Amino acid sequence: GVPYARYSLTGEEPAPWCARGIRWCFTQAGIRLPGNRYLIGRVSTMREELAAVGAQLRQAELPWPGDLLFLRDRGDSAVGSGEHVAIVESCGELTVNTIDFNWGDKVRNVARDRHSLAIKCFARWPIRATA
Repeated sequence: GVPYARYSLTGEEPAPWCARGIRWCFTQAGIRLPGNRYLIGRVSTMREELAAVGAQLRQAELPWPGDLLFLRDRGDSAVGSGEHVAIVESCGELTVNTIDFNWGDKVRNVARDRHSLAIKCFARWPIRATA
């Protein structure tokens, strides 16, 4: 089906679907994200809920596969203002590779500069001890 419908919960209006895709992945893995399951379909609410439970990573901490990357704006994910979220696939000192829902209206692999000012923060859920 249409991606926003595929990843949306019953009753959710059509909207940019990156956070809904992330929520769907965690649900498929049997992991409940913190917060109201309808409200975390919005990127800013998902980020705020993760920060509230201490899941946001420190700036210098290297993200792990499965962590979340939050961008300051939607970039290629949708027209209009707002944030974007993606799943970290791999990360090195210079590059972070992500799986992005709704990037150019598709699910895509995207490589970014790990130190880009476009990156707002990273989060780890469930919270796991660092190395």
